[in-house]
Amino acid sequence: MFTQLHVHSYFSFESGVSSPEALLDAAAQRGFTALACTDTNGVYGAVEFQQAALARGIRPILGAHLVFGDEEAVVLATDEKAWAALCRAASAIHWADQQVGRGGPGGRGGQNSSSSVPSALSALIATDRNGLIILSANIPFLERVVSLSGPTDIYAELRPGKDRHAVGAAARRLGIRAAVSNAVRFANPEDFQRHRLRVAIHKNGRMEEWRNDHSSIAPPGSWLRPDLPRFFPDCPEALSASEEIAERCEYQLPLGRRVVAPRFAEVDDAFQQLRSRAYQGAERRYGTIAPVTRNRLEHELAIIGQKKFADYFLVVHDIVQNGPTHCGRGSVANSIVSYALGITHVDPLGAGLLFERFLNPERKDPPDIDLDFPWDERDNVLAYVFQKYPNLRSAMVANHNCFRLRGALREVAKVHGRPPGEIREITRRFPWFSDDDSLEEVIANHPNFQGLELPAIWCDLAKLAQPLVGTPRHLSLHPGGVVIVPTTLTDYVPVERAAKQLEGYPGLTVPVIQFEKDG
Repeated sequence: MFTQLHVHSYFSFESGVSSPEALLDAAAQRGFTALACTDTNGVYGAVEFQQAALARGIRPILGAHLVFGDEEAVVLATDEKAWAALCRAASAIHWADQQVGRGGPGGRGGQNSSSSVPSALSALIATDRNGLIILSANIPFLERVVSLSGPTDIYAELRPGKDRHAVGAAARRLGIRAAVSNAVRFANPEDFQRHRLRVAIHKNGRMEEWRNDHSSIAPPGSWLRPDLPRFFPDCPEALSASEEIAERCEYQLPLGRRVVAPRFAEVDDAFQQLRSRAYQGAERRYGTIAPVTRNRLEHELAIIGQKKFADYFLVVHDIVQNGPTHCGRGSVANSIVSYALGITHVDPLGAGLLFERFLNPERKDPPDIDLDFPWDERDNVLAYVFQKYPNLRSAMVANHNCFRLRGALREVAKVHGRPPGEIREITRRFPWFSDDDSLEEVIANHPNFQGLELPAIWCDLAKLAQPLVGTPRHLSLHPGGVVIVPTTLTDYVPVERAAKQLEGYPGLTVPVIQFEKDG
């Protein structure tokens, strides 16, 4: 048996078409017991992939297909250190297009060293690959990495086709092992046409322009095929190597487990600092601290200290002090500590609110403090956070923007050469609320299309566009989600530079993690 170690889901935005669930359903049907997810320069769908794999009894292997310049490689995580190295490498690639002087990830120009920007993928990987297993069919890349960091955990990737003989010869010359791969781009053979369509959309060109572009379009055989061994009758050791690699890749995301605790950078004893600020705030709120107020403060502080959430309260307190027009919303209003700190503005004693509804010793998940800010002051709050916690200690949470009916049909029509005026006339008629319907049903039955004489090709375009609906297209920003860590985010998740500019802060970069809010 062998394991597919190079697999793209539709989170490879430029060319992927199959969801993690579709890939894993196909893997289960074809007898695979483990499967890798290696999307291009990212781990956008790692959470979804791991959850779907475990639900189907398949062992997930987490990695990425890193592409930078003329070099490319698959990197697979064997442990927590390897995952961190993968996240750092993917982040560095996304930040590498920064102009000189704009600064490194998360900061203003000059705040970070330009040394974080890689000169080549091989140089980046060679200096930071603790625990990573590397596969590549790129001979110059293999030569450089072996030269820079030795042959350990580096494999030549043998894919079906005539080029595999040159890659195999390079492996023997460099003294490294080979492992088979099919560089999977889609779950099933019939998905090839959709893969070509996705590439053309990404390239913003016509289908005929990219139909034979073998550098961008994968071979028709790049599906999750179970018969890969028949292409390698002369390489049994390369087939067994894929299984050995799979056995070593044991890392899984620690879903549902808190792996990093918040820490307020300015203080060493967070709990004593929280106690001091809570009592100072209580004096401002009440004037005199009565026994009932003191008892409630001590009760809440004891639970907060026991649960080790003092740093979290201090971080939120610091943010609201620099965004004074705010409203703390939800169950946090049950806390007199939050009221004293100015996080909320409802007196829980006067309102008879119970702290345990917000936080109690039996609760396993962390407390949830929701903050609302005015839309015209929001950028000031974000700018304060990114300046207070720079160098990739803070970033916004992503949204995975997906194709909707209108956008899917528009893009498919564009790559098939329909006139722009015709595309506008048809797509503008789509109601925004119809995403649960099929394109053909909307065109055939919706009142907006009655009396419109459509060229017959639009029925075919609708059939081609329908499978794209709901698939991720690109990364955008969650409207309010920000994540802060005491060390660096790239130990846990890759970080990119968002296109968003904060109003009034033209030199401040907005970083965004690759996971969306549920991830």
